Amino acid sequence: GGTGMVWSRARPVGSWGVEGL
Repeated sequence: GGTGMVWSRARPVGSWGVEGL
């Protein structure tokens, strides 16, 4: 996930996920 940051692991950069929350 992630909010478009480098911490988007499970999903491509830019995807939303708990990692980015």
